[in-house]
Amino acid sequence: MGSDFHTFHVHGHRWITPGDVSRDTQTVGPAESFRIRWREDAPGTWLYHCHVNDHIVAGMQAKFVVLP
Repeated sequence: MGSDFHTFHVHGHRWITPGDVSRDTQTVGPAESFRIRWREDAPGTWLYHCHVNDHIVAGMQAKFVVLP
């Protein structure tokens, strides 16, 4: 599992936390996970990635496509 923390960030979209806070970033620790759900309303190609630079360089990034 390792001991790294990851700061998950998604571009162009936000979700509402159980505490009614609008977010686009979530920190995840070792052996942790989280689940989010949002309604897609912004067509285009979007990036999501970890905000830790070494992780980005190692490939912890991807894009997703929202069709109109």
